[in-house]
Amino acid sequence: MSNTIEFPKLGLEFDLNPVAFSIGDFHVYWYGIIIAAGMLLAVLYVMKSCKRFAVNSDRLIDVILVGVIAGIIGARLYYVLFNMKEFTSVWSIFDLKAGGLGIYGGLILGLGAGALMAMWRKVNIPSAFDLASLGFLIGQGIGRWGNFVNQEAFGVNTDLPWGMTGDRVSAWLYSNSSSLAEQGIFVDYSQPVHPTFLYESLWCLAGFLLLHFLSKRRKYNGEIFLLYSAWYGLGRFFIEGLRTDSLYIPGTYIRVSQVVAALAFIGALTAHFLILRRIKQRQPVEPDYVPVFGHVDELSAESLRLHAAELNAQAKELMEQAEHYRILAQEDGEGEDIEAGPSGYEPGEDAAPSSEDTEKEAEAEPAKASEGEKEEEEPEDEEESYLHQAEKARRQAKALEEEADACLRKAEALEAEAEKEADLTALKAKIHSLHTRIGTLEEEIAALGDSQEEAEKKQALEEERAQCEISAAECEQLLQEQEAQAETDTVPQAEEPADSDDAEKPQAERNS
Repeated sequence: MSNTIEFPKLGLEFDLNPVAFSIGDFHVYWYGIIIAAGMLLAVLYVMKSCKRFAVNSDRLIDVILVGVIAGIIGARLYYVLFNMKEFTSVWSIFDLKAGGLGIYGGLILGLGAGALMAMWRKVNIPSAFDLASLGFLIGQGIGRWGNFVNQEAFGVNTDLPWGMTGDRVSAWLYSNSSSLAEQGIFVDYSQPVHPTFLYESLWCLAGFLLLHFLSKRRKYNGEIFLLYSAWYGLGRFFIEGLRTDSLYIPGTYIRVSQVVAALAFIGALTAHFLILRRIKQRQPVEPDYVPVFGHVDELSAESLRLHAAELNAQAKELMEQAEHYRILAQEDGEGEDIEAGPSGYEPGEDAAPSSEDTEKEAEAEPAKASEGEKEEEEPEDEEESYLHQAEKARRQAKALEEEADACLRKAEALEAEAEKEADLTALKAKIHSLHTRIGTLEEEIAALGDSQEEAEKKQALEEERAQCEISAAECEQLLQEQEAQAETDTVPQAEEPADSDDAEKPQAERNS
């Protein structure tokens, strides 16, 4: 049974049979074949990209299987829930050969079941969602051509050159014109309509290309999933407004998919920018990040200690990331554990090399230098090994810990300096108070007469003045000593001669 599909203004006409082939009374439909092809290509891409997203491929297979099965069930339930009038029996719910899947139901249930499976299999959920998003775009971009074969998912009338029509399109519009008019949609069954399946297919494939390139520069796990939600939600909102077969919220003329698309777009973009803002505040470590000592916005002990705490937190996250990569490397059999060096000691520990090792290293130094220059000239592989990524994360963590220690040392120095300044300020204030008191006593003494009572009072005041003068002199002496000591501490010490090893190092390395 062939159906005719035409693009009148383009002069194109196709005769398509929804049945691809039959085995006895069992029919295999093009709709199912196209959907399956989209899923297969999506799975192949996801499995190929596992290493770039730091996800174990063997564990991810379990997540995919559960997610696909739950997604098909969710897509069908979503369609049935909002289109109950089409189903006259329970068995008709399970008949998928004529189509009838709601993509949002598939996404919701598929992602939910996949997340539970990822949690159980200890797969990073945000990274798994990033991979799934790219797979969704492939599957949706290809799967929409199943709607083309079935002549469904089309829009209202259009005069555009690519407007299409067909036997089933005209028949459906003719039989549903009255119900569409009740919803404010007026169509002419004899005129071409928008091929909305084509719009969504092109939108999804364009989104896949865009997010594929963005995924190579992810700023956080889950970023691609949020951008996918925003991208697909934006396109689906406008495309859904053109369709004639939309699902509506019961009792209203509000399209369900437009509501979900709008919520997905707004929610995903909001979450994305909030996460970016948080990352910017925390100053995350980039792949080529080089720690710079003492670069803090506010040069105070408090800000330095706060910065040190942030650096230590980042270092802890990097060490956890290194451990994650190390486990993935062991599971993939990439080689020895990176934490153990060639001599059995930790890479970061001090170890005194033997004289033979020193001689060998000295002989190998020119060769290593030439190899290093070659490595710099050659571009880095797009997908680094787990061991390489683990070692890189460990080195970055160590660099951050060293920077944090430097910040703490500088904070302690600033606090000690501030304490000395406070002592000097208090001493100066005491001296000023004593001199003020001496001046007051002198005025009181000068105002007294020669009577016996006043003479006794004058003697007491003179004794107090003498005591104040002694205290002021002692304080001034102490102030001079502390100021002299402070000047001595600030005088730069003579630069010590560099040892033989330092002399051989480049000037830039010695300065660092």
